[in-house]
Amino acid sequence: MGAARLFIGIDSFPAHVAGAMRVSRVVLFGITSPGSILCDAPNTLAITSDLAHPFTGIRHRIKGGMGTIDLGRPAKNPMSTISVEQVTSAVSQLLK
Repeated sequence: MGAARLFIGIDSFPAHVAGAMRVSRVVLFGITSPGSILCDAPNTLAITSDLAHPFTGIRHRIKGGMGTIDLGRPAKNPMSTISVEQVTSAVSQLLK
């Protein structure tokens, strides 16, 4: 990880390892909220799913938020609201 120039991925253990190793990173958030998880860092851009989506940030809005979250049938995954353009724009900003 330390040899990487950029990390792109979801809010996860590898995202936090990249941050600890000062690797630039684009971190995607759906059911978690960057304000509750991600430390502000100059080499990090957080992309959050659409705030209008009912499950965006739900893990931090429900009591006992670390349990299983039912996204419905069929699943209404907030990550699907993040566009490729949002990610490529963030990458461009970090790699300037």
